[in-house]
Amino acid sequence: MTRNREPQRGSPAGSPASWGGWADAERLRQEAFLLRTPAQRLKWLQDALELAYAAGALEPPTAAGSPGPS
Repeated sequence: MTRNREPQRGSPAGSPASWGGWADAERLRQEAFLLRTPAQRLKWLQDALELAYAAGALEPPTAAGSPGPS
């Protein structure tokens, strides 16, 4: 259910109240994504992949033509 609310005092116009729901959080996530440059998005992805490799959540890709793990 979507609620129409007035912005709280001190918050930018259109920003949801601090107790906003899932739809508010999703809208803010999408707006934050659009504010980033392509270079910033790529850096974030590279950092996330490095973290996943270091944590063991993902295996690093193998070089083309080399055999995979046995």
